[in-house]
Amino acid sequence: WRGAFLVFGAASALASLLAFVVTDRRPASRGVHLQREIAAEPSPRVAAPGASGGVGEKLEVPGASSEEPKQQNLLASLASGCQDVLSKAAEATSETPARWLYAAALFRFCAGFAILVWLPPAIRTRFPGDIESFAVYNSLIKAVAGSLSSLAGGVAADSLRSHGLGDKAGALFCAASALLAAPLWFGVLDPSLSFDACMGFLLAEYLVAESWLGPAVATLQGAVPEERRGTAQGVFAALTALGNALPAALGLLA
Repeated sequence: WRGAFLVFGAASALASLLAFVVTDRRPASRGVHLQREIAAEPSPRVAAPGASGGVGEKLEVPGASSEEPKQQNLLASLASGCQDVLSKAAEATSETPARWLYAAALFRFCAGFAILVWLPPAIRTRFPGDIESFAVYNSLIKAVAGSLSSLAGGVAADSLRSHGLGDKAGALFCAASALLAAPLWFGVLDPSLSFDACMGFLLAEYLVAESWLGPAVATLQGAVPEERRGTAQGVFAALTALGNALPAALGLLA
């Protein structure tokens, strides 16, 4: 498993590096051109009255901003950027429906990551002779069933919206998928079942459980104002980092 994780991690890192070499070929907007024009203008020069001793005589000296150390400018820019990010994140979480959705998504991410991390050790303990078969089944179930379930969830979200059922229907869909997946997950851990039956429950669990993401994102987009949707999606994605807390806590308690 460690080797597999290293391969996927390296592939993800290499794919992310492509963002630094791909250029945007779209024409720049007027706002971008204006920013470039402002940046290209020379720094202003401040007139210092009486610099040469004459009454009312002025002498232009470089502005104070050009004398500031680059390090201070960099720190100020970073502080301003962090403050802006926190401010926009607070705005994106100001709506009450969005807060409830964030809380539910956090618990769902915690559950998903806990299954991802601790299912292999559990299967190895129960079925030590089938660990190689489990590696194959588990990979196929995640790749095929998980993908189909995610796509089906997106189709369901679009269908609910097209029928005018609103965002509440999407939230109910997410809740229903979680409630239906819970007993299937207990079936995976049932000690009285055979290995094949366990994998059958795991397949059904993935088909039901992974359909929540599309409706959740669609509901979130409808719960916040249009100008905050990008930030709201960023906060939603950041919850995946907090979702890793449960697998780590289970490891400490094990």
